[in-house]
Amino acid sequence: MIVMDQLATIIHNYLALTLLFFVLLILRRMYREDRFRQNMFALRDDLFDYAMSGAVSFDHPAYTILRTSMNGMIRFAHRVTVTHMLFAYFLGRILATDLMIKNHQTTLEASFNSVENIETRLQIRKFHSQMQARLVEHLVKSSLVLSSVLGVFILIAMVTNATMTFWKRIWELVPGFEFLEAEAENIGAQ
Repeated sequence: MIVMDQLATIIHNYLALTLLFFVLLILRRMYREDRFRQNMFALRDDLFDYAMSGAVSFDHPAYTILRTSMNGMIRFAHRVTVTHMLFAYFLGRILATDLMIKNHQTTLEASFNSVENIETRLQIRKFHSQMQARLVEHLVKSSLVLSSVLGVFILIAMVTNATMTFWKRIWELVPGFEFLEAEAENIGAQ
């Protein structure tokens, strides 16, 4: 009888862990992909609205490169992962695709610089920065390892900030610290 209860507990725990695994890894990944796509759709829509306002032509290279990049990220969101990025990076080092990357960067920079209006050029660069930020956010949040590491860093920053706030509050509440600071300045000046 005890053996059957233990076997039932083992099976129950196994099924619970399998479900947890499915939710954490599979459904979370699907959600992150959909969220990333939606963020890119929204950013692309903002870029379109900006071009529609007449600030930049739909045919301008800066607009077309950004739109094409956003479309690529939307289409291949399922492949935009840390693993894929690292694999492409190291494979690129082996195959020496630095020239392709430099050509892309040169073309992108030239297209941005070809925008005559300075405010428009800054706005186009802002769209590019937002695209990069959303990509980085997706990479970090879609990886359990990076999310965990980032969570630890955020917790450390919060604790450090709280500690600094605590000591600053003590400084303000306890009299005499200003005297010590002034005395230290006088001693240092001698």
